[in-house]
Amino acid sequence: MDNFGILYKTEIKKILLKKSVWIMLIIGMALMILSNLSDIIPLGGEMKVGLPDGTFMTAYEVVETQKNIGESISGEKIDDELLAKMRFDISTFLSDKQELNYEGRNASETYPGIWFAARKLGYEDLLTKLYTQFQSAEDINAVLMECTAEDYYRTVRNN
Repeated sequence: MDNFGILYKTEIKKILLKKSVWIMLIIGMALMILSNLSDIIPLGGEMKVGLPDGTFMTAYEVVETQKNIGESISGEKIDDELLAKMRFDISTFLSDKQELNYEGRNASETYPGIWFAARKLGYEDLLTKLYTQFQSAEDINAVLMECTAEDYYRTVRNN
């Protein structure tokens, strides 16, 4: 048993002296670094978000749209007027896009595509704020498009 340590060290040394092991280690490290960098820096050009209508938005455009809408409604209390404006904008945007297939995690028979429209129009943050309060609802999209400000604040108090 005293020779086991010497045998172990000798075998490790033999493995590390092979060039193929070092080449594979270098290739593996390079691939790990590239895969991590590709999450930060898109290697094939700008990273784009595909939308159901076939259009694409860059991540920058999505953030800018959210920022502009967020600044315009920041500090505003969520009231029926703000909710009505959001609903009107979303329904107007979706009125000519009824033929699109809105399958996904937020599909709804009553209001298909509202998350797509919210992202495209910049209301995603507001809809997310509403969603966090009403997430236990049966048809969440119907609740989001039909709730009043009083319903929202009552749910906030209850939660």
